[in-house]
Amino acid sequence: MGVAVKPCACSADKLTQSEREETKMIQNACKKVGNQWMISYPWKTDPKFLPDNRSQAMKRLEATERRLMKNQANAEAYNEQMQEMEEMKFSRKLTDVELAEYTGPVHYISHHEVLRPDKRSTPLRIVFNSSSVYQGHRLDDYWLKGPDLLNSIFGIVLRFRENQVAISGDISKMYHRILIPEEDQHVHRFLWRGMEIDRKPDTYVRTVLTFGDKPAPAMAQIALRKTAKEGETNSPSAAKTL
Repeated sequence: MGVAVKPCACSADKLTQSEREETKMIQNACKKVGNQWMISYPWKTDPKFLPDNRSQAMKRLEATERRLMKNQANAEAYNEQMQEMEEMKFSRKLTDVELAEYTGPVHYISHHEVLRPDKRSTPLRIVFNSSSVYQGHRLDDYWLKGPDLLNSIFGIVLRFRENQVAISGDISKMYHRILIPEEDQHVHRFLWRGMEIDRKPDTYVRTVLTFGDKPAPAMAQIALRKTAKEGETNSPSAAKTL
């Protein structure tokens, strides 16, 4: 580590043929909507075979509510995050007309809390689960994974030693900046009723990429690189780091 090194080629350019094909598939699915990217999920199995698992989602919701009711602070934090998602348009509530008229594939994703008491900003985080099994079907199994496009940690460490000052940055809610089309939204339905357990829950859809989905990291990285490519003329050095 203490010797001089050549500039590190940290891009993931050693992909297998199948990974190249998956990358191309995701790249071709990218389109600009305003100033955001919209990307379709890379389906390997037709989503029409997904079962409508609303009954499972209802049971999972009731279990989550029972846990949250044991701690009022957690219940309030959970509901606030659900409201924030809707306000920021990361999710939207479906109308009765939409529920009645939509004829495409439908699938529900359960959600639960993860407690992180060591985190001051977000001691509670909501996690959506696309890997649960229903009647032998798992949503994650319907997608291609996509390649690992993250820069290697070893390469990043070497680049930190090239100059006197190193700068790092973070994209706030990165996955939530990537839109998904309506067809993919309806296989990301979920139930919520603001902890009002005596009424029928509302049906929501996720409108953005869901952290934890199998292909989400590849989709996010491809969107990031496309953004860098767009800004290459104005910021060539920054674009090159990706």
